[in-house]
Amino acid sequence: MKKLIGLLVAAMLVLTLPLSFAVTPAVGSGVGIIIYTRDEAPRIWMDPNKRIVYHNNADDHDVLIERTQNYAFEGEQVWWDVLVYDKNGEENIKNVHATIGPEQGPGNIEEVECVGNERTTDPGKLGVYIGDPYPLTFDPDTMRWYTCKFTVEPQESMYGEYYVTVEAVDKTDLVGTMDENEYWFLNPNIAIDIRGAIDFGDISPGERKYSSTLVITNAADEGSAVVLQMFISGTDFYDPNPSGARCPDSNVLALNNGNDKPGCQAVFKDGKKVAGDNFCYFATRGAYSTNTNAGADAEGYDDIPYETGDPDNRAPIIDTNPFLNQGGDIAITFRLDLPKPCIGDFTSGQIYFWGEAV
Repeated sequence: MKKLIGLLVAAMLVLTLPLSFAVTPAVGSGVGIIIYTRDEAPRIWMDPNKRIVYHNNADDHDVLIERTQNYAFEGEQVWWDVLVYDKNGEENIKNVHATIGPEQGPGNIEEVECVGNERTTDPGKLGVYIGDPYPLTFDPDTMRWYTCKFTVEPQESMYGEYYVTVEAVDKTDLVGTMDENEYWFLNPNIAIDIRGAIDFGDISPGERKYSSTLVITNAADEGSAVVLQMFISGTDFYDPNPSGARCPDSNVLALNNGNDKPGCQAVFKDGKKVAGDNFCYFATRGAYSTNTNAGADAEGYDDIPYETGDPDNRAPIIDTNPFLNQGGDIAITFRLDLPKPCIGDFTSGQIYFWGEAV
């Protein structure tokens, strides 16, 4: 019996002992990564619909739609809306500005700082594609729209030919430049050159006579491409010497009949001219002439308005094409119907030619 109990106890001891198995050894270690986020230079795109050229404030700051060449004068402005994209973040953009200088690309003189605006237009709608390519959508975390307003300064500080563009600089001084460089002649000198004289020679009272031909040239700075709109006006003529002049009933040879009709259409009665301007002119410029002017007579001659100091009272030399390119010429011949009776040398007076930059 004691032997049986001993066996049972031994068996229970065996059953209560914990099981023990071998564990596979293991070891662990960590490896860091090496990564440097590239500093990307900003990129700039212009909205072509927001590129606008303006008159100066003296001309009411109207849009300068008639300007067909790249020249600009003091006070005139060029505006752009540009999108700046910086992959490192919109807050990484330090400065956006318009520049002028002798070369294309970055590094020219900073002239005006651009101002951020609230636009959220997708640049892809303006044809901006990147990568594969795909249309770029607006992302406020990496992009911002800016408005740049460049104003032409006085000639003392801005004269000559310059490239004009927009740059963006990030906080690491990387520079991005708008792809489009504009080329402007700033503050060109404008002038007209007159060759010849209005010379009628000897003329008898009651006679019609024609002058030698004048040539008027747009003498603006070479290379400026300045277009002038050409006008004409004049004054009455007087005998500067105390000679008892009279033509026909006072001591003045009138320029015109008071700007009233019939203008250069002479009216005769009993073989005598009783109405019509004394001075008229005929001008040619390429295929154009005064023959199509509203006031031209059958010979193609038109009347000359009085100079009043008001530019609105001056007449375009050729109605249908008063424009004269830099280096271009207009040929003008004058006609005089000298009244009868007339005595005196009427040399004191002026015919004026005016060129207004378009």
